[in-house]
Amino acid sequence: MSINEKGNVEEILPPHMASLLGQLPSPLTDTTFGALKPILGEAQIIAAIGLYRGGNGFMNSLAKQAGQGRVLSDRQLRGACNCFRAFLRDEVSHYSPKRPGSPVAPSSPAPAFAPPSGAASPAPVQATPPPPPASAGAYKCFTCQMPFHTMLEVLDHKRVAHGNAGPRPGQPTHRAGGFQPQAPPPPMFVPKYGLDLRMIPDGRYAVYEPGKTEATFIIKRTVKRPYTRHGRYLWGQATRRAEYIEQGRMELRIQRGDTKELVGEQNKLANVYHGEHEEAVKLIVDDPVKAISLYGLLMKACGYCGRSLTDPLSQTRGVGPDCWEAKHIHLMNGVKV
Repeated sequence: MSINEKGNVEEILPPHMASLLGQLPSPLTDTTFGALKPILGEAQIIAAIGLYRGGNGFMNSLAKQAGQGRVLSDRQLRGACNCFRAFLRDEVSHYSPKRPGSPVAPSSPAPAFAPPSGAASPAPVQATPPPPPASAGAYKCFTCQMPFHTMLEVLDHKRVAHGNAGPRPGQPTHRAGGFQPQAPPPPMFVPKYGLDLRMIPDGRYAVYEPGKTEATFIIKRTVKRPYTRHGRYLWGQATRRAEYIEQGRMELRIQRGDTKELVGEQNKLANVYHGEHEEAVKLIVDDPVKAISLYGLLMKACGYCGRSLTDPLSQTRGVGPDCWEAKHIHLMNGVKV
């Protein structure tokens, strides 16, 4: 192992990764790598592999795959971390075997010449002793530098003291002031009123919230045909994953001009509305007849089907003649439509 190899690895590795890998007394296994992967950071490992420029064939192969945009498996990442550990500790990595046919170095160096008779034989070459085992306090938390006996104690300490926080993907860990832990994720959405959207029919509603001069327009619809939704706002955190929307889920959208933004929903399992504008939704649930009529008066469109209202009687009611007889009369009488 050359000094230049070690120096190059120390340059491409973040400080916390170099300190942690350099202190490991033994190579990583599948179990230990699974525990340390969130701390090391998959993005940081791949970035260090892409920056490697050395003589290790295994690492050069991984760097080529990373440069081509291929996905590296956990075993490949574990092998790279073991190579980095061997470089930092000036050890020979088992990922660099000798090529077939290459000469094998003898265990003890042979003398270049035979000593003359009567001359004292040279002193035997002492083998390099193995490194001593890790002493107490050899493992340190790279956030607060507190010493521990084992790596499991470090993980438990980070989980309690630092919230098991690690660097965000793509964010450098060697910023000024040392490693900055990531803030804990925001809490999930907790409904305030426990509203049930099954109490109101599908339609268009308008309400005046206390303290606001403009009306809030909300559209409620029930999913008739299942579909896959890409990109949404989960109430409490953002996500971009695709989600299967089953038949019967109820969605609320707020209408602002020509845009209809999804602000909440209620599925069959929750049976409680999850979303924004709970104050406005509560006003709608308390008096859906008034909210539907107010939408028709303000928008000059039917509060159920959204068609334009042309005759004066329908404009006064806020509901078209067909929807008035089929739905609105039953809703005013307290019958679910």
